[in-house]
Amino acid sequence: MFRPSLWTLPMDGPRAIMNCMIGRRDRPIAISSPRIEQRGDVVRVTADVDGLPLWFESADARLVPSIEAFASTLLLTSQHMGRTLVLEEAVSEAWRNNVAALLPVWRRWWGYEIRQPVCDTRPDNNPPRNGTALMFSGGVDSFYSLLAGPHPDFLVSVHGFDIRLDDRERATALKSALREAAGAQACVPVLIRTNCREHPAIGRSRLWERAHGGALAGIGHLLSDHIDRLVVSSSYSNPVKAAWGSTPHTDSLLAGDGFTVTHFGGDWQREDRVGAIAGNPLVRKHLRVCWENKAPVGNCSRCEKCVITMMHLAEHGALDEFDRFDSTVVLAERIEKLPLVQRELKVMSRIAARGLLEERAAKALDTLLRRSRRATPLFSVKSRFQTIIDRHLNLETI
Repeated sequence: MFRPSLWTLPMDGPRAIMNCMIGRRDRPIAISSPRIEQRGDVVRVTADVDGLPLWFESADARLVPSIEAFASTLLLTSQHMGRTLVLEEAVSEAWRNNVAALLPVWRRWWGYEIRQPVCDTRPDNNPPRNGTALMFSGGVDSFYSLLAGPHPDFLVSVHGFDIRLDDRERATALKSALREAAGAQACVPVLIRTNCREHPAIGRSRLWERAHGGALAGIGHLLSDHIDRLVVSSSYSNPVKAAWGSTPHTDSLLAGDGFTVTHFGGDWQREDRVGAIAGNPLVRKHLRVCWENKAPVGNCSRCEKCVITMMHLAEHGALDEFDRFDSTVVLAERIEKLPLVQRELKVMSRIAARGLLEERAAKALDTLLRRSRRATPLFSVKSRFQTIIDRHLNLETI
């Protein structure tokens, strides 16, 4: 969309990249005052982070050059790397106070040394807004929130989170789903592009499990001229007990200055959400649950998340109606090819207990559960060992 001559790197870009890759503890992460640029219909907000541009852009809404957007996106990374955020611009007093309450939570979960951002504060005096935005990925949770939750004024998708910036095919599919879903629900579609997953300061990809809540809140801050509430779809049912990057409590502590982050959908188990939306034609056309992107488009139909969703749909007799899943291999074979399950062991156990799958698939699931349960002690040892490595060497592998 933008030619390199229009968006130039700073002269010390290579040095900044090298410094960022070294990731030396105690070296601050400097965030410059955000600046706003426009090329045609596209508005881009940029801040220099460790000397390199971190940007967000959209042709659908005018974004706010919010320092809180960048600070929220980078806050978890700063704690994980043992580096202090140093902000060139003053932040909302409410945001600063919220962060002071959030960092001890992350310390309890992951053992981080608390590093408060270094910045000035400003009074909270934003004018009242009255708008709601819903984050939309095209997955089960966001479709359920769209169809069953509070009506949003804006439906927001991000290209550059789960979908790489150079992946045009999946980006086109996401844009199509966003436009059709927004049209069906009479809300404004907003597509935002960002290089945050490609920026060296964000950390390696697996850190995203912990950092994505801050990035979601950052999107809300960028839209704060239009909305006073950002709705995020709950990944888990309430109460959320897991240490995870996006929870109702922690996401709410990344807001401020009259802007709030709320969750929806946590009152229902994921399989119940699947059942509630399985009959919707829009969901059948566009549902995308596969974040590993192992297939050119749609869902790979073989990763753990895909197979679990396929089992849920099969329980409701709707799997054959979903074109985004590959039906050339029967579900039982998909289950048999899964080596082990760890995170979703309880979910699969509930599927087995309900007994709604056809016989061969049910037997394959029972076998999968038995070998996964035998491996549970190994998962525990691996997790403890990785935590020790993570804390001692400050690696971004979690």
